[in-house]
Amino acid sequence: IVFSEITKNNKTFEVIYATNDDKETIDCIDVSEKTNETMTIREYHEKMKKEKTATR
Repeated sequence: IVFSEITKNNKTFEVIYATNDDKETIDCIDVSEKTNETMTIREYHEKMKKEKTATR
């Protein structure tokens, strides 16, 4: 998982990318405007782990 921030028109956006196992393909998996309620990368990772566990 790769995390970055982009600023455009005085707004900051958080972008989360993921790679496949061979690390050759990168997919954008989330873009959100940065606010005080925005999840941290750790919170997002925990949320994804819980969702994976729930679908098994």
